[in-house]
Amino acid sequence: MADFNHAIELSSEYVPAYMERGLAYYEDKSYDAAWSDFDKIIKLDSKYAEAYFRRGACYYYKNELEAAIGDFDQAIKLNPKRPGAYLVKGVCYQKLKRNQEAITTYKALLANIPPEEKEAIELAKKLLKALGVKV
Repeated sequence: MADFNHAIELSSEYVPAYMERGLAYYEDKSYDAAWSDFDKIIKLDSKYAEAYFRRGACYYYKNELEAAIGDFDQAIKLNPKRPGAYLVKGVCYQKLKRNQEAITTYKALLANIPPEEKEAIELAKKLLKALGVKV
């Protein structure tokens, strides 16, 4: 952590240091601190899809599901091939009892994710089946 802090002190716009520190905070379940670093990255580079995904995950763990969905939407817009954003977005919808939107999200994953993402595809199919959708 000290190395990341030092890198940020040397250059307050050094995105990789914020990402690595944010990931370290995230792993420690320090979601507010992680959120802050991912938010800083987005302010520095509004096209950084991974930062939106990670900030959305922080919102998810803080049970701020609508905010999480917004960040996952942006992550998907910037990188439509990333399965995690679809999956967690769908789970958010399920937690909000918005199952039709969850179904739409899981189907979007199946339509957009490359076939080599087998694990994500299988998980999306299981989630769809649990929602009563034949796949």
